[in-house]
Amino acid sequence: MSTPRFAAITTAHAKLNLALQVLGLDACGYHAIRSVMISLELADSLSLEAEGSITRTPSVDLEVRGGGHDVPDDDRNLAVRALRLFYEEHGGPSTVRMRLRKRIPSQAGLGGGSADAAAVLRALGIPRGLSYDELGELGARLGSDIPFAIKGGAALVSGRGEHVQPFPVRGSWWVVLVQPVERISTAWCYRRWDELNPDMSRSTLATAPNTRPGCRLQDLQEGLEAGCLEDVVANLYNDLEHPVFDLHPHLQEIPRVLREGGCAGALMTGSGSCFFGLAHSRAIARTAAALTRARNLGWVHITRTRQETP
Repeated sequence: MSTPRFAAITTAHAKLNLALQVLGLDACGYHAIRSVMISLELADSLSLEAEGSITRTPSVDLEVRGGGHDVPDDDRNLAVRALRLFYEEHGGPSTVRMRLRKRIPSQAGLGGGSADAAAVLRALGIPRGLSYDELGELGARLGSDIPFAIKGGAALVSGRGEHVQPFPVRGSWWVVLVQPVERISTAWCYRRWDELNPDMSRSTLATAPNTRPGCRLQDLQEGLEAGCLEDVVANLYNDLEHPVFDLHPHLQEIPRVLREGGCAGALMTGSGSCFFGLAHSRAIARTAAALTRARNLGWVHITRTRQETP
């Protein structure tokens, strides 16, 4: 009888929140959101090799290259947690070697850890016939951005992130990413949002005073579907910018400089601390990137939006 073997090489794409609306607390005390997300070409790469008898408790050897000292190389890593969760449900070869090349910065709001976890679930689940929806349900047990990252592209995401409604996008745009030295904890950001919005933080979702109309998300989605960057940037917003700017008001310079450099619009993604500018052309993106580097505003990277599914 031959020993079961498995090998895969895959990519894990970063994401942007083009709009992020915090609705309040659900019945379990978690923050419910509505967000328009889109994938980027910026991606981590991941290889998996497994062999040995079938088990639900594998031995995992993870090697991480890049990403800095704050990226764990043990069971705290979300990619390893995703693999162990998949094995608990479906099993697999007992010895796993995982090699992760990090290009997406951590604590940036770009969903790098979630993308890595989603890549693991796809690599393990798609060959076994599991659907994107089934993998998304599994991923939702680990993190709110994972269900979107399972398929990627563009989508309206709601609830805690478990409800994903994909939609088509016409064309793509250049993106300038700027991550300052400041790092923002997602947990802190939501706590500070609660403090700045006491009426909503003390209410359940059923009674919270939702003062933000949903029409901007609809207009943003329509702009993406039509390939109209002007309509997209007119509807960019992020409810979590307020807590971040409350703590670090100087970070407001980053979107100002991106627009000064020619970007049509600029915003913070997720809970930060990364900001992005959207540009019509690579030339404009390079001009904006050069200006942000000259102002010493942080790590700068040029990429593009990505609509294709994995």
